Amino acid sequence: MNSMNPDLARLVVIEAYRAGDALGGLVPSLKEGLTEAEYKRYLLAIGSCIEQIHEALLKPAYDAVPGLEASVAANIEKFGRAF
Repeated sequence: MNSMNPDLARLVVIEAYRAGDALGGLVPSLKEGLTEAEYKRYLLAIGSCIEQIHEALLKPAYDAVPGLEASVAANIEKFGRAF
């Protein structure tokens, strides 16, 4: 049973998206500064980290608060960002 309250769940989602955005923001610099092989290795690592963020942080927050995932998806659709 997940006892996370809606305010905490929303905070977790906000920070999880920020972490993913920060990791994604590395991509242009990595592409410019690494060999192709190194760049691909980092891309895979970033993808793995973002997947872990989803499984460990986003999924439990969404499960705890019905409608939160739909609300975030609607914001992304409308504004291009989660919050």
